[in-house]
Amino acid sequence: MYKFDSSRPTEIFAGATKLSMTDQIEDLLNDLFHWLKCLTEIRRKVDGGEWHVHLDDIDAVWDEELGWKMPEN
Repeated sequence: MYKFDSSRPTEIFAGATKLSMTDQIEDLLNDLFHWLKCLTEIRRKVDGGEWHVHLDDIDAVWDEELGWKMPEN
């Protein structure tokens, strides 16, 4: 969780997590899908707001039916 930034008074929460650093791509993908699922559940519980979810410089995409997912290409 990032420390509150008073220069961004409308920002309610900001933070980050690290994914597993492993040679096994399956472990990395499992971590990624876990966090996308968690963030989907949180977004569905929190009413309103503007969300930004990304992995490094790749923005996740919000799908009303599926929730957060990584872009196809």
